[in-house]
Amino acid sequence: MLKELIEKMEILEAESDRLDDLLENDPENKDIEADWGRAYNASFEAHSKVVDYIVKLIGVDEKIARAMIATKREELKAIAEKEAV
Repeated sequence: MLKELIEKMEILEAESDRLDDLLENDPENKDIEADWGRAYNASFEAHSKVVDYIVKLIGVDEKIARAMIATKREELKAIAEKEAV
């Protein structure tokens, strides 16, 4: 479950980043801005689901879970791989 949540989060983060880059190059483009807003919200929601899962899985608070995603993502992926087996 964690593996799938992380994979989805990373896909959505990449799309949000891609649209952010497009928006930087064309800041007046309202279509790109709207697409970026939707992608950012989806990315944030996916990130929150990963946070919630980590909180329940290992019993840390939300702040620690968010920090783990930011600084220990590769370790989380390794845990997720083991959990998936």
